[in-house]
Amino acid sequence: LRPKNNSLRAPHRAFGLLPSLARGLAAVPPVLVAGGLLLGAVPDVAAAPDPIPPQAVTTTAACPAGPGFNPRANPRLNRACAEVAAYLEALNRAAVRLGQRSDVALGLPAADERAALAVGLYTPVLRPAGAGRVEVTLAPRPDENARIAAMLRRPEFLDLCQRLLRDGADLLAAVRAPDPAARGGAWYRAPASPPTDTSASPQTDADLEIKDRLTEQLEAVFIALSALQPGAEDWYARPDALQNLERTAAALPRSAAILLLLAEARLQHDLPQQSITACTAALRLAPELNRARYVRALAHWRLQQLALAEDDLSASLAGWHGRAPQGRERAQRLQARGAVRQLRRDPAGMCADFLAACALGDCRGLAAARTQGQCLAASAMPRTGVDGAAAAGEGVAARQPIQPPDPAAQDDAAAPAAPTTPPSTTNGAAPLPDKP
Repeated sequence: LRPKNNSLRAPHRAFGLLPSLARGLAAVPPVLVAGGLLLGAVPDVAAAPDPIPPQAVTTTAACPAGPGFNPRANPRLNRACAEVAAYLEALNRAAVRLGQRSDVALGLPAADERAALAVGLYTPVLRPAGAGRVEVTLAPRPDENARIAAMLRRPEFLDLCQRLLRDGADLLAAVRAPDPAARGGAWYRAPASPPTDTSASPQTDADLEIKDRLTEQLEAVFIALSALQPGAEDWYARPDALQNLERTAAALPRSAAILLLLAEARLQHDLPQQSITACTAALRLAPELNRARYVRALAHWRLQQLALAEDDLSASLAGWHGRAPQGRERAQRLQARGAVRQLRRDPAGMCADFLAACALGDCRGLAAARTQGQCLAASAMPRTGVDGAAAAGEGVAARQPIQPPDPAAQDDAAAPAAPTTPPSTTNGAAPLPDKP
């Protein structure tokens, strides 16, 4: 007997669906999944074009100084203060626009995180706006979608930008602070003058010294931000910014972010011992700054202090002091520690690190080791430790194969001149990672 409602021919009638909705569902190819019927596949959100095009952000701001501050008596301080204030305000506006993107909103829910992302997406252009004000225009860099995707995989770079922006906000708060004379301090003294006297009040030498120091600190924040390499895959600091970073570190000696940038610049100029000093100072201020341990490990490696290099790499891989690195950042450290362990004649540890790095998508070290007949046995599986379990994987051939350890030449093995240049392997040294 044929059903009266003909539900087999009109499923929308049997399930109470509208004809238009039933036709839409019928157009979706069904997929059989584990005993059920899944209508369609999950759409690729990342591949969909973002509806919000990049656009320039322009804002104007003045120095948010507290009472007793005379901009005409302190033009340099007023200009530096207005520049930082306008730049932070422009980044906050850009963060609002970036928050409308689904990928950014999910990856960076906090407004200060999105402002740090904007540092790498825009180029600031500053110009005076009159009356002590400064206009900042954030010009979008090309390939915004690709830059966002790359920077979302670099949380350590975003953390560094956040720290620099916090340094600038703290300095603005110091400028906005009321006259400390009322609470016992004395960073600025404003002598009394008749109400009709509009001339600048005389300042003592101590006042001028404090204002000069505050001006240098505000300028140091901008110099440090301009020393960043947002699109670079290896170093966060530009190599040509060493002299500027030396001055900024002297102006802001308690900024862990500036000290880390200084350490990177020093190591790029083949100053490993000075780089270690800067990294150690940064870690005293911010023990959770794991990238400082990684840079210090590379400096120890450059000095052939392999035990210290391995200790720093192990500490940077662990979550003892904060967030443990993930993804590409973790693979970099595993590759570096595997090479150091190869120099220290620890084949089990080397294979464990190379296998763990390969599980994260970087199989260069494992491929190089296997071309030399290493890491082939089933027993060469990752050891339990900070790198966890990882599956073995095959990768493309490394740019330079790892030679077997040579005991006669081990003492003469030299670290490479720069982390981006693999060393010669004729002396038994393993190549330093192509990128730190």
